[in-house]
Amino acid sequence: SLPQTSSTMTTTYPSSPTRQFHRQSSATGGGGAAASSNKPDISSYAYTRTPSNLITLATCNLNQWALDFDGNATRILTSCQIAKDQHATYRLGPELELCGYGCEDHFLEQDTFDHCWESLVRLLDEGASDGLVCDFGMP
Repeated sequence: SLPQTSSTMTTTYPSSPTRQFHRQSSATGGGGAAASSNKPDISSYAYTRTPSNLITLATCNLNQWALDFDGNATRILTSCQIAKDQHATYRLGPELELCGYGCEDHFLEQDTFDHCWESLVRLLDEGASDGLVCDFGMP
C-alpha cells in the first residue's frame, strides 16, 4: 500500500485524463538528492491516473480531384463541419487530400507545394480546425 499522502495537486486538461500527484510523507522530507541541483525533486511523488475520456474520430473518404485546390479545400471544409456536427474531436483525412492523389509529375513542381500551403492557410482561416484536431493530407 502507498504511504499516507500529505497533499494532493490535481491538474485537468480539456479532453484528457485527470492527473493527480500525491506527495508521500517521509521522515527525511522526501529524497534530498536533487536538492543541490536546479531540477525539482520528484522522488517523493506517486503518479496515479484516472480513466481517460473517450474521443470521437471522424475518418473522411473524399472525392478529391488532382490539382483542384479550391474544390478540394471546399470539400475538406464541408467534412470538417460534418465532423463538428457529429461531435468529433479528431478528423482524419486521406493522404494528399489537398492536392488530390493523381498528381504524378506535378509533385516535381514547386507550384504544387505552394498551392497546398495556400489551401492549408485557407482551411485555417475559415475555421476548419476550430474545436477540432485535424489531419490534412498534403505533400
